[in-house]
Amino acid sequence: MPLHTVKSHELRIALLEGGANPGVVADNEGNTFMHTTESPELMAALLARGGDPNVTNQVDQPPNNCPSRTRPIVSA
Repeated sequence: MPLHTVKSHELRIALLEGGANPGVVADNEGNTFMHTTESPELMAALLARGGDPNVTNQVDQPPNNCPSRTRPIVSA
């Protein structure tokens, strides 16, 4: 079950703990769940399970809400 199809915050974390891939592309714009989550707890779980804080989407934007992101936010 892809993370982006799950609505429950708790279930998303459980899926990550069970081995779900935090880097799966979730939409046609190349965004991963790292790009779309607004939850600090879920971001921490994504990072703990191998989520890449520097992954970029199709327009070269990294996740905006990632505390360990090393690249600057690019404004369009």
